[in-house]
Amino acid sequence: MTQPLSSWTMPILRFGMGVFIAAWGLDKLMATEVGQRIFSGAYSVNLGATLVQVAGIAEIVLGLALAAGFLRVVTAWLVLAINLTSTLSVWRQILDPWGAIGLTDGESVNHLFLASIVIVAASVVLVLNARDDTAALDRRLGISPARVDRSPTAGRNS
Repeated sequence: MTQPLSSWTMPILRFGMGVFIAAWGLDKLMATEVGQRIFSGAYSVNLGATLVQVAGIAEIVLGLALAAGFLRVVTAWLVLAINLTSTLSVWRQILDPWGAIGLTDGESVNHLFLASIVIVAASVVLVLNARDDTAALDRRLGISPARVDRSPTAGRNS
């Protein structure tokens, strides 16, 4: 027998992840040069300051939309894509966080990248359960459907 999630589980996770994403967007606005170095080093993409700031604004909007539960299915998928891309870009640091097996150079050794595993896992949970979030703004506005019960007993009369 499965126990349902608390009605607070998804709103808390969604809000926390939304704030996290918005904070990373704000970081791109406040420390644009650092953002440029990250795009260059982690993704091998050289972006000008303006594009990094545009990315930051987009991330802030996405994070706020997720936190509020606006278009929660779409925003959850976008956040998963962002977090998965970010995590894959630091795979060496995840597999060799202390530089013990030689995957990372001395400058990129950092065990804090291990937290990205939890961020991706939380993102997956958001995607899998987005339609079950009863406190989302889009549900209250009636613009995003609830999960459809596809169990074998759905629609049967008792």
